[in-house]
Amino acid sequence: MRLLSFLLFLLPSVFAINSFEEFKTTYNKVYKTREHELYRRNVFYDNLNRIVHHNSINEEFKLEINEFGDLYSNEFYTKRFSVYKHKGLRHSNEHHTLPLSVDWVQRGAVTPAKNQGQ
Repeated sequence: MRLLSFLLFLLPSVFAINSFEEFKTTYNKVYKTREHELYRRNVFYDNLNRIVHHNSINEEFKLEINEFGDLYSNEFYTKRFSVYKHKGLRHSNEHHTLPLSVDWVQRGAVTPAKNQGQ
């Protein structure tokens, strides 16, 4: 009986390790250092536990791991939705005459469309 309890205790760990390896393979995840990988692995486990808990009590919708499974929600929002933070307005006593129009394409300020998350 003790052996069975011990094996049942180990089962979630083995599943999670295999799941993290599968996650890395599926989403081509490579980490620069072993420490960073261990950190991301722990984040993955936290997210996986949240998903399993949510799915066990919620029948309206189910959650699954996706390519962001190694990020905490605050990291995800920072990476995906952060906006440029300006350093504030510069004040000057100088007066300049502004042109009526500016061709931003000609000035190189317009770039091709980027990934919009679709």
